[in-house]
Amino acid sequence: MAHRLNAIRALLARLPAGTAANQIRSNLNDVEKASAELVHIRMNPSEMKSQIANAMDVTAAADRLRSAIASAKKNCDSIIEKYRADEASAQTQAARLIPNEFAAETRSVFRSLSADEKNRLLGDLIAAQDGPTLAALLDAPPMLSGLSSEQSAQYRQSYLDAVAPRDTEAASLAEIAAATIQTAEQYFPRA
Repeated sequence: MAHRLNAIRALLARLPAGTAANQIRSNLNDVEKASAELVHIRMNPSEMKSQIANAMDVTAAADRLRSAIASAKKNCDSIIEKYRADEASAQTQAARLIPNEFAAETRSVFRSLSADEKNRLLGDLIAAQDGPTLAALLDAPPMLSGLSSEQSAQYRQSYLDAVAPRDTEAASLAEIAAATIQTAEQYFPRA
């Protein structure tokens, strides 16, 4: 049982520094504490209590662990979702993806190009980091730009990755939080 608890502690140790990580760490520490309490009660039944009373203590500790897991799942998902939204907003702002006053003319010229010319132009705009011109093409409905929604999303992400690379902390946070909660659920399935 102690090795199971050590697996949870090892996952918690992998959390990076940062505000979102600290909030997640706090939630996951509750899972770790509830897991430790359950392990302790299971491994060290009180000699002063009957077998039924000890079983009731284990059940109560298991209920606290279930509650901690459910709360951690909900809170971690919310924290990670907010962190990702904040990162996406910061990335978009840093990329200057705001159409300029020539957006309509830009789309008109773009629609007249062949598919190869469109791809070449978009590649050149990404390389030149021309956010306003790309925004005119990528933020417009498919009928106005001549690009499908999927193409627009793909070119937008290519541009964002080139101009304002994403912080990978959110993915790391989500992975560690999910692994910690899954480990607790796996090791204490009947908790």
